[in-house]
Amino acid sequence: MILAAAVLITAVAATPPLTIEVSKERIRVHARNAPLVSILEELASRLDVRLVIDGPRPTTPVTASLEGPNLTSILAQLLEPRRMRYATSTRATRVRTLVVVTKSEVRPSGPAPPPEPTSQPFADSVIEPVLPDHVSPPDDAPPSTMAPARAK
Repeated sequence: MILAAAVLITAVAATPPLTIEVSKERIRVHARNAPLVSILEELASRLDVRLVIDGPRPTTPVTASLEGPNLTSILAQLLEPRRMRYATSTRATRVRTLVVVTKSEVRPSGPAPPPEPTSQPFADSVIEPVLPDHVSPPDDAPPSTMAPARAK
């Protein structure tokens, strides 16, 4: 029993944290506590894909066994459950560039922040003055001057 446990521990310890197998029909990824960025870099290297990481490098450890017919399938299994955004650029059905976004521009819920001040804060809200067709009497004018003019 102890010998079997020792063999199992040795086998697990001998297993590399990341193995990627690429064939014409399938891609297989086996990761054991491998940093996510290492998986992405190795996939990009093996498949001759340009990798762009927008934001901090994702070092989250990943333990997973993934299998799919192409890189797009592997990315969906690897990144979507982790709620990471990514985009691919393809040419002739082959992924040429992979962009992974690790920073978020999403603002927390709640009231919206006040708008940024502009150099001319009221420039857009000033309306051209409208002049009346006729002049009205001043507010402090005596009531007799406000009576309508009589026809002569």
